[in-house]
Amino acid sequence: MMESYLREYDFEIVTKAPVFIGSGEKVGKKEYIYDRRANKVVFLDLKKMYQGLMKLRLLPVFQEYMLKERYDLYYFMKDHGIAPAQYLQWIDYTAAVGDPQMITRSTTEISRFVKDAYGNPYIPGSSMKGALRTILQTDYYLKNKEQAGKIAGQIIREAQKGREASYNQVEKEMAQNAFHRQLFAETEIGDTQNDILRGLIISDSEPLPKKVMCVCQKIDLGLDGQQKRLNLLRECIAPGTAVRFKITMDKSVCKYTAKEIVEAVKEFYRNYQQEFAVKYRGVPRINGTEAVFYLGGGAGYLSKTTSYAVMHESEAVKTVSRILDGNLSRQRDLQRQHDHIHDEKRGASPHTLKCTVYDGNLYQMGACSIRKMKIKPQ
Repeated sequence: MMESYLREYDFEIVTKAPVFIGSGEKVGKKEYIYDRRANKVVFLDLKKMYQGLMKLRLLPVFQEYMLKERYDLYYFMKDHGIAPAQYLQWIDYTAAVGDPQMITRSTTEISRFVKDAYGNPYIPGSSMKGALRTILQTDYYLKNKEQAGKIAGQIIREAQKGREASYNQVEKEMAQNAFHRQLFAETEIGDTQNDILRGLIISDSEPLPKKVMCVCQKIDLGLDGQQKRLNLLRECIAPGTAVRFKITMDKSVCKYTAKEIVEAVKEFYRNYQQEFAVKYRGVPRINGTEAVFYLGGGAGYLSKTTSYAVMHESEAVKTVSRILDGNLSRQRDLQRQHDHIHDEKRGASPHTLKCTVYDGNLYQMGACSIRKMKIKPQ
């Protein structure tokens, strides 16, 4: 009997903060109801709503409202005598509001979470694999100091070019060092088939119940602990939600063990705290020595890059500030607004931590931890 190189794992994470995976869809204030008393957002089934309005002979009035009026759907219902008992019959689902103070009448849109064909939220396997790729690459460079030093030199030289900088070749080399092996003799090392992570296959998560959804506001936490609330709302998975995946590992290509992956996550989190998060007054803490990582949209620069794995302390801050400033050099208004060029003096780059509030507590956006990675019996 031929030996099977495939290993299957049950993989479970738990959200330690609100997590956002965007679908690209946005819903405007005329398409949801903010129930202030219940502190929740009511998402309506549009088909049921139109049928209900038709029965009440209010469809023409509603169509006119959609074209002209500026106020939100809650006030439309109130002004036209549509009681909650009526419009709740048109409900799709409700989502808890993370912070009762966040939604105002000027709020226009909520960015929606990705959902399956049945309308249930889930986390795509590609999002989870992207997070693990960043973590494993970070771990690689934390352990390989000599290669980290060479890459750091290349990044620094590019950053000094300002708007003319190009990091494509550096990023390609970083990935090749970490993940490319000569698996096929007749190929170039840079070919995708030589990437060992092609042997790491992560399924989409199991569907989640709609009741775990919440709506959270983007908050920038400054180094001084000041919170800046931005008019950007996201539909998120609430903290404390268990999310389950299946991982298939082709051991002939990808030889990571479950223990190595969990330890890599712990090293990523240690480095993240030491190089970045610790610099912020009032930074939300996650107790214990868990395998913590950051997932999804709005989680911040360090959740998607490995700059702080190859550069450290003041050198890293100076270089990252140049990178971020250079990236905005063709958008001068944004460049002045974000003012990354002065991050070196501030002592951290980026100089804001991406956060949100849920149930009265401040969280770093996208924080998750690994609860289980267990091989399935053969």
